[in-house]
Amino acid sequence: MTVLLERLVNFLKLDAMIDMDFDNGADTTTALANHLFGKLATSPVYTIDNTLKSKGNKCGCNDESCELTGQYGDTNIGNPEVWHGNVTILIKDEVVVESLEDEQECSDGKAQMKNRTCSDLSRNAQLVAETIVFSFLQKKRHPERSNFLTPCIGIAKSCLVIMLYDSEHDVLLESSLIPLMSATCICSNKFSVDAILVTWLALNYKFLCTGLTEEMLPCKANFFEQAKKSIDLFKNNLTIQNVASICEREVILPSE
Repeated sequence: MTVLLERLVNFLKLDAMIDMDFDNGADTTTALANHLFGKLATSPVYTIDNTLKSKGNKCGCNDESCELTGQYGDTNIGNPEVWHGNVTILIKDEVVVESLEDEQECSDGKAQMKNRTCSDLSRNAQLVAETIVFSFLQKKRHPERSNFLTPCIGIAKSCLVIMLYDSEHDVLLESSLIPLMSATCICSNKFSVDAILVTWLALNYKFLCTGLTEEMLPCKANFFEQAKKSIDLFKNNLTIQNVASICEREVILPSE
């Protein structure tokens, strides 16, 4: 617990400034991985989807001497029989981060980001699917844990959201939308305190999360019922990395 608090306190004391106004999703992803997620987790190691590799081991920020503390690699999770796909970032194989910024090719051949609004994060189908799959995966890999409420961090241009799913009790939760950058900074180049605290809690959930409260237990997502024909696959046959890319079909999502 001391190490966790030191990471948070040191980050807040540093009060670092970073320009997040990038023209492509790859630079945004590496800057967030290096300057937010890697600094608030217990370890600075992370894996970025290798399809985003553009600058070798260099961070996407404006500091040319800044190098990644993680690496590019295979971030595929799931099972081809139900759902699988590459997530944007894996933090120590414990937390999924998904950037919902899409890159589009312009007429000049250069890739530019299609900006997503904060509302695009709420009930986002891709984020829901990844959160459900990753919770089942974590329960399979760590059956010794006291609870299986597992977070997934969704990032858009100016905000983030935390989605959580408990694969034991079939409860899906979503946070409110959280501004990524500080509104009090004139240059808007500091992370907001809310984003820092919520990100710290999510990244270190295996140490800090005590699971669902009694009031949350009745709030079922009904995923077990909707996916009953393939629920055993979710419970027993999900994998992380080296996931075959055949016979893919969409995961069944909880109805509203």
